[in-house]
Amino acid sequence: MPLSSSIGKADTVVRRESVDVTSGTNNTTVTLKALSLASSPDLSLQDGRVYHITTVLADDGSGTMGLTRANSDGGTFTSSFTVTPILTFTNVNKPSDIVTIDCSVQSNNCSFSINGSGEWLLSSSSGFDPLSLGIPTVPSGVQVGGYTTVGRPRYGAIYPGTGGTRSGGYHSGINDEIEAAGNAGHLAKPPNDCAGGVGGIQPVLERSGKTRNATAQRAIAICATQQKGAAALRQLPPGAVRRRAPARASSASARSLRCCSSRRR
Repeated sequence: MPLSSSIGKADTVVRRESVDVTSGTNNTTVTLKALSLASSPDLSLQDGRVYHITTVLADDGSGTMGLTRANSDGGTFTSSFTVTPILTFTNVNKPSDIVTIDCSVQSNNCSFSINGSGEWLLSSSSGFDPLSLGIPTVPSGVQVGGYTTVGRPRYGAIYPGTGGTRSGGYHSGINDEIEAAGNAGHLAKPPNDCAGGVGGIQPVLERSGKTRNATAQRAIAICATQQKGAAALRQLPPGAVRRRAPARASSASARSLRCCSSRRR
């Protein structure tokens, strides 16, 4: 979901502080300033309900970025920052059924970190031109939520997510810094009903009336954590040690874990 027509199809804005990239590796701070995402496809629950999910920022996400100069055109980078979203679930068949999960509320415990790495290029009139890859410049003074852009020019700016050389040509990675190279989407797994059918227990998005169930919110957070953990386990090499879960857990935690786990043997 584009944040503003003034910055193209960008759905994410990350502010990077100034950094010297003349040589070697240098670090700087980055801050996630704006976010506007929507589910595609929507989330289908096992009981037949379908929810459209939108995501915005609850708080700015602070982090760091390290940039290494590798050649005359650019180099490589690593980055890490925190995302604290507000997730809104809207029943597509019953629009009055809306559930909001604010991850800045401590009890929800659903903030997470994003770690990334890739290539970057320094644009110049004699070298890399971002417009050649469909990446628009970012004008200054654009109001995006509570943030005002400082701008990013066509030339003389760092463009993470792009790489290559003058002799070999330039390219754009799948995940670019801000503009996603003019594309309106991200590669992402489709949303899943994390109930998994274990023991017939499913996370409930709402109780009777307008009372929202904090346990359901907690279950969703646990589910997301477990899904990330399961993906990490699948990537471990053969013979790697896999840490077992603690032997004891409260009955409420055990129920939440059961409802959000999936059977993989």
